[in-house]
Amino acid sequence: MAPISHASHTSRSQSKKAPTHGSAPKYAGQYKVNPIAMLLTAKLMLDWLKENEMATRLESAVARVIAEGKVRTYDMGGKDSTLEVAKAIADYAS
Repeated sequence: MAPISHASHTSRSQSKKAPTHGSAPKYAGQYKVNPIAMLLTAKLMLDWLKENEMATRLESAVARVIAEGKVRTYDMGGKDSTLEVAKAIADYAS
């Protein structure tokens, strides 16, 4: 999973950001899905908007949560929920 950015060929004022993972409908409502690709996609959007400080804080928070390994979704070998991982990242980013 990773973020991607699509630039518009016709306009400098348009850009599309999206996480590159499947929809995983079998996990809907279970809060098991890793939010990191979506959060790194938000980081790309912040970069594009020139919100450099927040983009850096968000990227650093993601890296810190991954490095610590205390809060992990099932795909990372953990048992924490989507919300728990997102909250840990938000806490470090704030």
